[in-house]
Order: sequence, then structure tokens, then C-alpha cells
Amino acid sequence: MSQLKFSYSNQPDHYGQENLNIGKDINNFMKNLPPAFTACKGNDHFFYMAQKVADWQGFDNIVVIGMGGSSLGAETLCQLNKGKPNTPNMFFADNTDSARYIIPTLNLKETAVLVISKSGGTSEVMLNAKKFIQAYEAEGLNVVNHFTGITEENSSELYDLFKSLNIQVIPHHKEIGGRYSIFSIVGLLPAALAGINIQKLLNGANASLQQFCEKPLTNNAYHGALFTGLTDKPNHVVMSYGTGLKYLSRWNAQIWAESLGKDGKGTTPIPSLGATDQHATLQLYLDGSANNIFTIIAPELNSQTEEDMQLLAAQAMGTADSLKAKGHNVRLITFDTLNEEVMGELLMQFMLETVITSFIWQVNPFNQPAVEDSKIRARAYLEQSENLTGIQAFA
Repeated sequence: MSQLKFSYSNQPDHYGQENLNIGKDINNFMKNLPPAFTACKGNDHFFYMAQKVADWQGFDNIVVIGMGGSSLGAETLCQLNKGKPNTPNMFFADNTDSARYIIPTLNLKETAVLVISKSGGTSEVMLNAKKFIQAYEAEGLNVVNHFTGITEENSSELYDLFKSLNIQVIPHHKEIGGRYSIFSIVGLLPAALAGINIQKLLNGANASLQQFCEKPLTNNAYHGALFTGLTDKPNHVVMSYGTGLKYLSRWNAQIWAESLGKDGKGTTPIPSLGATDQHATLQLYLDGSANNIFTIIAPELNSQTEEDMQLLAAQAMGTADSLKAKGHNVRLITFDTLNEEVMGELLMQFMLETVITSFIWQVNPFNQPAVEDSKIRARAYLEQSENLTGIQAFA
């Protein structure tokens, strides 16, 4: 049974229509589920997770070096346990200059580093990895005890560097792209290191997937795809309420934008955090242009017993009601308690919505052809400069 509850400001009558002609696409998808979706059914990850959690249990700090899906998924999961006792401090080096800000704050003897790049050649990842390695070597620390990599088992800059240093390399699944990797070792190993109950997380995701496969055209993922995919509004604001959901809307923004922004199609995902953004952008949402639809994710008001959660839930309901009163299309997703099962269900819900919407818009949700252009242009700038050296090609 789903732990999520869904309601819509105006449930469209097109839910029952068959003129979308996507039934065949949905059936083919269910018959040939990609590995990113079936990952929640297997246990291939548990050996590596158990081994690394045991090896690194004495470290106070864990640094995850990655970009995009190699970082956002793990950060979304790790936020569930942020600040809990007896869990390591999790740091995410997810920008080109991250190392210069993170390294000075750490006792490297008490810190382990996980480096993630599917291709093994992502420039930002390699720059940060090298800077961390240099910092450890400068302190006379053995990098073998402090570093692990996740990348494809092919010759690449990351794979070759770590093999030359005898650093463990865990294989990245060849058929799972970064933005869909949250239920693979890419998302699950950092989560396990942060003390997340991985089995419960996968149980929630698998339950959501099974419910979809049993009744796809009456499922919440299908309804959500219609809500987001048939709108005439250019923007979709996803406002998640609560610190534990801080990165969920950012993760969703990436999977939505990279999967669906193609061939002149797509809507702009706008991540938002409640109640924080009630004091930042809500005025615009309520009284500005009517270019947005809204998804609000929040704890169920009647299920809360703690003062802060009661206020948070009431704020979410108040925001939803205000948006509805202004005539905006609003979807409200609520849950009793935020935990691993709920998070797994939410993540699978948004993954399924993305793929179903790709059928509506007739785009390929698994590639990202336009991104390469900016990498080529950045590479050209580097090649023109005599002062910038040692940076490998973008990947």
C-alpha cells in the first residue's frame, strides 16, 4: 500500500481519454524495464556497501566527489540522516572549485573520499579528486585507506589513476546513466555510509514500481505525468516542505530537465523548499505571472505530534490553498512520516513520471545531446589559454 496521498486542485477529465496513444509505449516500458528501475529489486549493491561501511566505520567525515546525478541522488538520500548521532558528516564536492572550500575544514586523517564518475573523465570530478589526493599525500597519508572510486571498468582518467595508486574501484553499471542512478551503487553507497536503511528505501521504491506495473493507467505516476506533461504552463514548481526533503526537488529538476528538454519541448522545473521559500518566492508565485503549475510535498497535518512538524504541515496546506485560490493548478503529495520507505516511493514516483511524460512528448528520456555543445566551447577556451594546463577533455 502506498504511503503517499495525492490530491489535485482540478483533476482533469483527460485522465480517462485514450487519444494520447501512449499505451503501447507504457506496455513496452513495463515489459523491458531499464536497469535503473529494476535496481531496486536486486541485491547486487549489498556486498560493496557492507564491505565499505565496515572499512570506513571509523571515519568521522565522508566526502563524495561527483557531478549531477553522481552527486544529487546521494545528497538527496543522505539528507534523511543529516545531524543524527553516530553518523559521519557527509560533504559533497559537486562544483569545479569544491576542493578549495572543503579541504581546509577537514581533519583528513578522519576523512574518507568517494569519487564517482560514470565515464571516468568528468573534468570537475577529476580536478577535485586530484586536489584531494595531493592534500592527503602532503600529510603523508596512504590514499589506499581513504579513497574509493565508482566508474565503468574501462580505461579512463579516473580508472587508470586509481588503479595506478592501488585504490579500490567499484564498477558503475554501464546501462545506468547518472541522473537515473539513485537506486544503484552510486546513490546507495553514500546513503549506506550515512546510516540510511537501504533495504527499507528499496522496499518503498519497489512497492511504487509494482503498483505502477499492476495498474499503470490508474496509477499516481500516470496521473502525475498527465498533470505535468499536458499543461500549457512553461514552469513546474516543486516545493518540498522540510529539511529532510531539501534536495529532493533539485534531484527531480535534473532528471526532468535532462530527460525531457529536447526538440523544442519541455517545461522548466523550479526547485523550491518550504517553508523557507515562503519568505523568498511565494509572493511571485501567488501574485506574479500565471506561468506555473505546482507540486507541494509535505507531511500530513493530522499525523503530526511535534510542534515544528505541525507548523510545517500547516504552512504547506496554507500555501496550497492560497495557490488554488489564485487559480493555479496544484498537486499535493502528503505522507505521515518522512522515512526511507516514503523517500523510495517519492523517488520512483518522479522517475516514472519522467518516463511517461517522455511518451507524451515523444522524446528520448535517456540521452542529453545538447549538453555536449557547452563542453566543446569550454574546451576551446581552455585550449586558447597558455596559463591553463593539466585539464583533460570534458566528459
